[in-house]
Amino acid sequence: MSSLTFDLNLFLQESKNTLLNPKRYFSSMKIFGGLADPLIKAMAYGILTGLIYLICWFFRIKSFGAGYVGDAVGFLAFIKIIIMTAISSAIGALLLVLISTSCRGNSDYEPNLRVTASLLAVMPVYAIFSILWELNVYLGIIISFIISLYFIWILYFGLVAALKCKQKNVSFVLYGLAVIIVLLLLLQLRSDGKQENIKSEATKSSKELKKN
Repeated sequence: MSSLTFDLNLFLQESKNTLLNPKRYFSSMKIFGGLADPLIKAMAYGILTGLIYLICWFFRIKSFGAGYVGDAVGFLAFIKIIIMTAISSAIGALLLVLISTSCRGNSDYEPNLRVTASLLAVMPVYAIFSILWELNVYLGIIISFIISLYFIWILYFGLVAALKCKQKNVSFVLYGLAVIIVLLLLLQLRSDGKQENIKSEATKSSKELKKN
């Protein structure tokens, strides 16, 4: 993937390696060569993710974020998610610089941006599995939690293998991140449980009113 060009075959191969063999991929990943490559790669993931959500919206398949991004709907949401992915990758790289620096790893912006762009391979996977929200909201939350933990696992190799961070420091940071994800999951489950109770109470009240 050279500057201002896009190699689809290379993109697919790198995505596959990132998801299935992150240790090997990040150990041999090119960390310099210009900012254009990782930004193009990030936008490619945004396009792919946006297409999945757009298809869900078109066929009225309920998923977490299917076709809706803020106030935007359908094609506008598709455009917005591409822009948001490019911006979030640039900001995410800054956060990764802070993590990498605290773990005594590479503090240069470009390597961190390249790792961040590669991590976005999880986005289309998350978009596909979020369709499970259509079947059951709790199943959707659990699958989201599993994918989040998988993301942390990939992030570990990005920090250790590509950015040369200290393994012990990375483990400490990522354990903390995992705890935060678990807490967010519990809060989400509690919130959804309250909403289900409210809906069931409303249904009972409407049935009682009809009987009277």
